[in-house]
Amino acid sequence: MKQSSWMTAGVLGAALLALLGYSVWHNTDLGSGPIAKCEQDSGKCDKNLGAILNFSEPIVVNKALMLTLTLPESMAQGDFWQGRLEGRDMYMGITPVTLKAADRSNQYQGQLRIPICTTEQMAWRLILESSDGSKSILMYEFMMSQP
Repeated sequence: MKQSSWMTAGVLGAALLALLGYSVWHNTDLGSGPIAKCEQDSGKCDKNLGAILNFSEPIVVNKALMLTLTLPESMAQGDFWQGRLEGRDMYMGITPVTLKAADRSNQYQGQLRIPICTTEQMAWRLILESSDGSKSILMYEFMMSQP
């Protein structure tokens, strides 16, 4: 009986340690770059390192939304920006997004569908990384209020 209790405590301790390790990695993996805010009602985001990100309409869940990223000429290189949407404070999986070069040389576009969350408020983080090897990263956050 005592051996079973120690085994359970060991498994729980290992799980907690793994969770703590993931949390530390997750929060330090991206560096300390600026995080711009996006408004749910308008779909407009603050400038981030000179880049402008806009959703095609107000940010809603479970609907394909067009994203347009307009970069300053000095950043506009490469054929696409690869990104991921993830929960800021709660793990919600990772939703990939690819923004491909548009007609204008400094503009990239792609679609994103935001998953449904059962909580009343959900904080999301969108991380975009350049494909040109420059290691450029843009981060955006927004809050979603469920209907």
